[in-house]
Amino acid sequence: MRLAVGLCLGWLATAHAAAPVEVAVRSVRLDPDAGSPVVELVEKSGGGRQLPIWIGPFEAQAIAVELEGVTPPRPLTHDLMGELVEALHGELERVVVHELVAGTYHARLELVRAGGAHVSLDARPSDALALALRLHRPIFVDEAVFAAGGGDGSSHMSRAYGLTLQDLTPELAEGLALAGVRGALVADVDPASAARKLRRADVVTGVDGESVASAAELVSQLERRRDGHPMRVALRRQGQPLEVRIRVGAAPPRDR
Repeated sequence: MRLAVGLCLGWLATAHAAAPVEVAVRSVRLDPDAGSPVVELVEKSGGGRQLPIWIGPFEAQAIAVELEGVTPPRPLTHDLMGELVEALHGELERVVVHELVAGTYHARLELVRAGGAHVSLDARPSDALALALRLHRPIFVDEAVFAAGGGDGSSHMSRAYGLTLQDLTPELAEGLALAGVRGALVADVDPASAARKLRRADVVTGVDGESVASAAELVSQLERRRDGHPMRVALRRQGQPLEVRIRVGAAPPRDR
């Protein structure tokens, strides 16, 4: 009996520690480096943590319209979703951004049916946020997502060889008109570095014929070739395929 009580109390303590954090949608802005919209979530309790999520242009418009209090002449997609929930006598209890998988955020809609049954639906964060704002329902982020994303505005960033790199998520790729493309997005370049031929908003997709699917993979490829020999870097610049040659030397310790 004591063991059972102890296990129960331990589970409750873990559940409490892992309770999701309520956030507010602070703004939707355009990332000047990537040219893609970013929705910024901020912790409501005053902790100061932030979570930027890169989204598509249509979802950004849907969120911005609600934030600015604009009423469209006809219902938009997320307006219709909200009306359907209410017409069926259901209720959206809350939205939770609960997981980060391969650089992509996942959210869920927690709803209650007319009869009281609870339903959880998988959703893109952009759609979930747009719906929560329309129905004036709370938005939460799991602690694990804050930890994985960094919570300081530098999520998925790697810095090495004069480059600041970010994973190209599916939503970000869609916003850059590169749907289906995988790679590392160049967020910044030191003009004095050996990688100065690369530019902001370039998407690196390969090195010497080997594919690159993330910022970490690109850094790994660069480290393997840090002997100063030239390398062929395949990329997309403003949507167009391009190849440049660069050579790098040993890099100092990097942070991520």
